[in-house]
Amino acid sequence: MIRALVVASVLGATPALADSTCGGSDDSSSSSSSFSSSDSSSSSTTSEPACVETSDIHGYRQCTQFGAWGRSTWWPTLEIELGTAMRKFASPLGAHTGTVTHGAESFTYRTINPRSPSALDTAIVADMRVGVGLRHGLYVALEGELGGLVTGGADAEMMSTGERGTPELAASHAMLFGGLAVVGVRARLGALDLGVEAAGGVHALVYTYDSHYLACETSTSISQVMPALEARARANLWATPFLTIGVSAGKSVLDRAWVGGLSVGFSSRAFGGR
Repeated sequence: MIRALVVASVLGATPALADSTCGGSDDSSSSSSSFSSSDSSSSSTTSEPACVETSDIHGYRQCTQFGAWGRSTWWPTLEIELGTAMRKFASPLGAHTGTVTHGAESFTYRTINPRSPSALDTAIVADMRVGVGLRHGLYVALEGELGGLVTGGADAEMMSTGERGTPELAASHAMLFGGLAVVGVRARLGALDLGVEAAGGVHALVYTYDSHYLACETSTSISQVMPALEARARANLWATPFLTIGVSAGKSVLDRAWVGGLSVGFSSRAFGGR
C-alpha cells in the first residue's frame, strides 16, 4: 500500500516538472520579449536627437558646434591692428615761404623742389587701428599714423640777408601724422578674410630746417595739411583663433598717392565671431 502511494506521488510530480519546464519556456519567451522590447526602445532612442540642450552656459551646452558662442551678436567684436605702411605722394610744399629768427634779426626763405614734378615722396609710418566688427561683414575703424619721410622733401633758399651775412638753411627731417576713419565690408574664404574699404581723413606733414647764422643755431618748420580719401583692398589670414596677419593696398581718389601695408591684428572673439 505504501509503495503504491509513493509511486502515485512520483507520477503526480512528473507533470509538475513538465509544467516547470513549460514555465521555463515561458520565461525564455518573456526574456526574449524583453530583449526585443529593449531593442525597440533603443532604436527609438537613437532615432531621436542625441541631445536637446542649447544653453550657452559652458558645461550644459550641447548640440551646438564648437565656438558657436563666438557668433553671438549681442556684443560687438573689438579689433586692434598694429602695423607699418609705405606711403607715396606728391610733395605738398611747392613754393612756400617762411621766416627764421636769429637773435633780433629775422630772415625770409622759400622752399624749392629740385625733383621732377612727377616724382613722389616716400614715407614709412607705423599705424594703429581700432575697429568694431558689425553684422553681415560690415566694420568701422579709426586709424592713427606716425612716421617720417625717407625720400623726397624740399630744399630751402634764403631770400634776405642780415647785417653779418646770410644764414645757411638745410633740410633736417619731415614727420608725417595721419588720422582716418574707415568703413568697409569683408567676406570669409576659409581662414582668409577678404575685404574692401573706404578711408577718409587728413595727413599732416611737418618739414623741419636747421639754420646756422655765425655762432647761432636754430630750427624752423613748415606744416602742410593734406586731405585724404582712399579706396583699399585687404586680406587677413587667421593665424590663430584670435590673431590675424594682414596685407593691404590702396589708392587715393584725390591725387596720385597710394599706400601699401602689413599688419598684425587681435580680435576679442574667436575668428571675429563670424
